[in-house]
Amino acid sequence: MRNIGTTDTAKLIRAQLKAKFPGIKFSVRSSSYSGGSSIRVNWENGPTQKSVEEIIGAYAGSRFDGMIDMAYHVTSFLYPDGSVSFGNSPGTGGSRGSDPGYTNELPAGAEEVSFSVSYVFANRDVTKGARLAIAQEVKEQYGEDIPEIDEYGEFRFASSRFHYFFHQVAQDFAL
Repeated sequence: MRNIGTTDTAKLIRAQLKAKFPGIKFSVRSSSYSGGSSIRVNWENGPTQKSVEEIIGAYAGSRFDGMIDMAYHVTSFLYPDGSVSFGNSPGTGGSRGSDPGYTNELPAGAEEVSFSVSYVFANRDVTKGARLAIAQEVKEQYGEDIPEIDEYGEFRFASSRFHYFFHQVAQDFAL
C-alpha cells in the first residue's frame, strides 16, 4: 500500500477544491509536529463548511476516539482524478472504544492508500456582508430582528435566540 505524504496530500486537496468550487480561493496549509501532521483549509464565504468537509474528509489518515483517548489509522481509496473515498478502518471497538470499524470494497480503478497526514480541518470565514445576508434570512425564516453590527462584523446586543438561529442558517447557507 502506498503512503502519501503531507505535501502531496495538500496538492491533491487543492486540486479537488479548485475543480469542485471554481472561483473560490482556498488556503491549504500544512503543519508538521512530533506526533504527525495536519492540514487546515480556510476560505471566505462560498460553499458551506459541510460541503467542503465532504470532499476533504477522506484525505485524513487518522481518526480519534475521545471516549478512550485513542488515535487510530484508516485507509482511503484514491481515484485516478485525485479524488478519494473512505477505505477501511479498524475502529476502536476491540479496545472498548465507541468507533465501529468499517470495511469497503476497493472500487474499480481506485488504489487503497495511506495518508500520512493525521487530520484535515476546514474553516469558512464569513464576511460582514455575508453575515448580513444570513441575518436577513434569519429575519425572514424566524421573525428575529437584525441586531446592530459593529465594525468587525460582529452582532452587538443580539439575543441568544438570534445567535442560535444565525448559526443554524449559516451552516447550510452557501454564499
